[in-house]
Amino acid sequence: MTNFNRGGNILSYRRDSDYSIIEKKKLPCRRALSLLYVFRYLHFGRHDVTKGGGVLLIIFCVLFSQSVSIQAVAQTQPGSVLVGEVRSVADGLLHADPVMLGFKVPEEFWSREFTVFENGKYTQQTLAKYRGKPLILDFWATWCNSCMPNFPKLDRFKEHYGDNVNFLLVNSYDSDTAKVVDIFMGEKYAQYRTRTPSVLFDSYLKQLFPHQAVPIFIWLDDFGRLRATSTSDFLNDYQIERLINSRKGGKK
Repeated sequence: MTNFNRGGNILSYRRDSDYSIIEKKKLPCRRALSLLYVFRYLHFGRHDVTKGGGVLLIIFCVLFSQSVSIQAVAQTQPGSVLVGEVRSVADGLLHADPVMLGFKVPEEFWSREFTVFENGKYTQQTLAKYRGKPLILDFWATWCNSCMPNFPKLDRFKEHYGDNVNFLLVNSYDSDTAKVVDIFMGEKYAQYRTRTPSVLFDSYLKQLFPHQAVPIFIWLDDFGRLRATSTSDFLNDYQIERLINSRKGGKK
């Protein structure tokens, strides 16, 4: 835990052109939701790189409350799919507390079944096969124009790093299967075609990792601990290698 929350500078940041913002469900039409993106410095090793030689992984920590994360809809065109809707326990969806930085994901994270789109078809899978290795989750949505360009990057990283790290897309916002299939298999998005599997129709993972914008990346180490939450700006070789080298018995 000594490597967490190091540094200390805190900056506020917002760039709407890069992220699709999720607003409160009952927000008045003429009132914009003010979001504060708080960055804390974090790195996976022990070297101080504040002087010329490296980049710290900057955590993208969105301030949130439970009511905001529950009452959320996409800022989209009329007729778009509502997001963040609350489902009852009767639907088989249980409440999950957010995972705090440096803490492990709950056991249900690995054992729970998800709907996964992979190789052109839907299957029910657990995340057990990802256990024991670093895992980066990429939360996305079909209405997020800046999400799809990240897909080919994930494929390139996976090809380069192989079994040292895993990547998984997560969609918590779309229920229209036609739109999802169009993203992964349609000609319009052919340049963003990906081999990375995607969890679909999720309502559990977004409770574990609440956020108010997409794309958002969740960095888990090989112990299943939440190491960082970041924007796409920090999805790069340097940060991925730091995550890999922090593995059990790995180079520090």
